[in-house]
Amino acid sequence: MVPYDLLREGIVVLGVVFLVVVILAGVFSSPQYPPVTSKQMGYAEPLATMQTAATVLAGQCETETYGPPYNKNGAPQEIFGIAPASWFGVQIPINAKQEFVLKPLEAVAKINKEVAQALELYKSAPLKQQQEWANNYNNMLAKVTQKDGAFEGMKDGDFGPVPVLVEGILMLSKSGLLEAAQNMTAWNPYIFNYTNSLLFIQNSGLNTVATKLDMQGTQMGISHETGPWPGAWWLWPYAGLYQIPPMLTSNNGDIQVGAIMIMLFLILLFLPFIPVLNRIPYWIPLYKLFWRDWYKRDKNK
Repeated sequence: MVPYDLLREGIVVLGVVFLVVVILAGVFSSPQYPPVTSKQMGYAEPLATMQTAATVLAGQCETETYGPPYNKNGAPQEIFGIAPASWFGVQIPINAKQEFVLKPLEAVAKINKEVAQALELYKSAPLKQQQEWANNYNNMLAKVTQKDGAFEGMKDGDFGPVPVLVEGILMLSKSGLLEAAQNMTAWNPYIFNYTNSLLFIQNSGLNTVATKLDMQGTQMGISHETGPWPGAWWLWPYAGLYQIPPMLTSNNGDIQVGAIMIMLFLILLFLPFIPVLNRIPYWIPLYKLFWRDWYKRDKNK
């Protein structure tokens, strides 16, 4: 038997790999795209920020109609009639209108008289009136376009205090304080949960940014870096399933892909015990190719 120093071999391989990684990182670097914040959105896409706030007030944002774990307003994803999300129910209760818009504006109202008056008028109005104002303004904003920083198509209407509230959100966004106002809790100034601000920006411009960086689900985005760079290659099977019908267009795509991945994992785990499948190595003896040196030494195997 030939002596073999496994420890030395491991150290040498680790050192070589580390050196190669450092050299490649220095030569090619990595496309570090700056974090997308509400402040950036406020300046770059003010119309999108306003439209998102108006959509939230109108009760039409994606979060408001998502269902568990945020609320009971939407149907959870299911497969074969099984909806695991419904088993756990609402674990992260979110009132989008209150958390994304009204709560941040309550902080602004303490120092801005105009916002305070608009907020008081809005809260004192019947729910039906609030909804009518928000719908009217939301429908109007949907037809507005932005060109060179200016809005085209803005019109007057029966909007009540909603325009002031929406502009208050835009003001907060440009100041860089919107995220803190949306995430603030009784534990301030220590904020560890950014769910509210992330969901709000997801409803506005984050999808646009993701598309430009090739990071949408339909672009295998979860499996690569920003831009056309390789990333988490081990997620290729998972991301690839999203490109195949019916997962590509299904409202239950997430749970369908998850179920398929679980099934494939279980097949691999119990492969030695599954009839027919456990005979594949005998029919296709690839192991003899991989261990050909050993088989050359022992011809009887």
